[in-house]
Amino acid sequence: MRTVLADIPRDARVLAQPQLIPHIRKRPGIECLSGEWREPEAAADVVVVSTLGDQWPLDGSDVNDVIARYQSDPRYSRANVGSQMALFVRRATVPQR
Repeated sequence: MRTVLADIPRDARVLAQPQLIPHIRKRPGIECLSGEWREPEAAADVVVVSTLGDQWPLDGSDVNDVIARYQSDPRYSRANVGSQMALFVRRATVPQR
């Protein structure tokens, strides 16, 4: 898990649970998932959610809701990083003609 988090590009805007933030390289564009859902001001490039450990301020159903929300969001694709963590990467936008 730490290797996956360490490999997130330094310039990526990240949305993550509080317990994951210490394992992500320091960056100005990191936001914490809170217990009350709100869309970040700027869309995150990477969203990281773990089903393990202390999930405060979320609970198990909140974590599943966040995963389902990003799984169904066409702006994101889920990276294959195992079953204990969900990592979503924002898709590149293609200009419309």
